[in-house]
Amino acid sequence: MTWSIKQTEPPAAWPVSLDDVLSNSHINRGVEDALIDRLIRTATEHVESVSWRALITQTFEFRLDRFPSGAVLAIPRPPLQSITSIEYTRADGTTGTVVAADYVLDTASTPGRVALKDTVDWSGDDLAPVGAVVVTFVAGYGDLATDVPERYRRGIAMLAGFLFENRELPIAVAAGAIGLEAIIGDRVRAVYGE
Repeated sequence: MTWSIKQTEPPAAWPVSLDDVLSNSHINRGVEDALIDRLIRTATEHVESVSWRALITQTFEFRLDRFPSGAVLAIPRPPLQSITSIEYTRADGTTGTVVAADYVLDTASTPGRVALKDTVDWSGDDLAPVGAVVVTFVAGYGDLATDVPERYRRGIAMLAGFLFENRELPIAVAAGAIGLEAIIGDRVRAVYGE
């Protein structure tokens, strides 16, 4: 199934602070604090990409060409907090909405899922040929850095500090050098065929 995902509302905070990075490394507070802040963003984006997770609350659009063949739709970028809407475009250009009363939300699973109730089917309408289904959802561990599991926060702080001290290295090489995947300990991308 062809799909795409786009962040529509970024997180309001980062999982680690400048002080977290400084206390995790041998870097002194000073004139390069702005650089470290940028490296925190870079490290966070890399950890979210490698783990395929949303760490701090953020909103996404998950676009599919069609509804799944079964009654369950897996939602990428766990942990899923909520579904804002499930909309679809018919072949004639008109739109429809799957109402919340017609599905059950599973936020406990990884990835989160939307399951239709037994009495409901996905729209049988002829759908637009590309990007017909749009699921808008909210994901992340919470609004605060302290909501994020420590292994992700530690990985981000270590990666940002390592990138500061080894500025010439590409991020993938730096992540490998510190053993980032072993630190964060999971990957869920395989669920989506990646």
